[in-house]
Amino acid sequence: AQADSLENMRQTRNSMQKELEAMYSAISAMDKEGKTRARNDLDDRMSLVKEAGMSVREMLKASDRKSKETAMLQSYKKLYNEACKAAGAALESFVLADRRYAEASAMVDRMRDSVDTWAKVARSKLNTGDICPLCGQEILSLTSDAEFESMLAPLKEDLEKKSEERKSAEAVMNDTAADARAWEKAVRTEQETLETVENEY
Repeated sequence: AQADSLENMRQTRNSMQKELEAMYSAISAMDKEGKTRARNDLDDRMSLVKEAGMSVREMLKASDRKSKETAMLQSYKKLYNEACKAAGAALESFVLADRRYAEASAMVDRMRDSVDTWAKVARSKLNTGDICPLCGQEILSLTSDAEFESMLAPLKEDLEKKSEERKSAEAVMNDTAADARAWEKAVRTEQETLETVENEY
């Protein structure tokens, strides 16, 4: 509709210019009073042609701005969708890292309880020189608390690693969520700008 309107305005302008040229030719053949009247009429028509030309230029500018704003909005929407996908993937990674950390923490707690319980029972019932009820060998020495604690070292290292992975996943999740919110705001702002441009027609 806008292109048709612009084309109609161009055609009207071209038609008026042709009429003006014809009038200029007619003026040269008229007498002085007729020339003055014709010149005034010509000046009025020239003003209309100039105004029409200015209107066409304004509409072209507005059309160009609308095209640019529409392209920018599409670009922002694409970036927003990508940010949402990244935020969703980061959330899934965090949930997985959180679950792994919780499982590792529970494992360390269970193993610590088991080792502590086993160490207490072993110390209370076994002595150096006794026969081990599990393997049948003579007990040469009893395991110290430090040795029992060292049995948990690999689990504690795994727990620490999973804690770092969880923190890293949480930071990425927060960053990607912030990016998604920022692009959502940019899309809303650009939509408002485009509506303003469209209302200028």
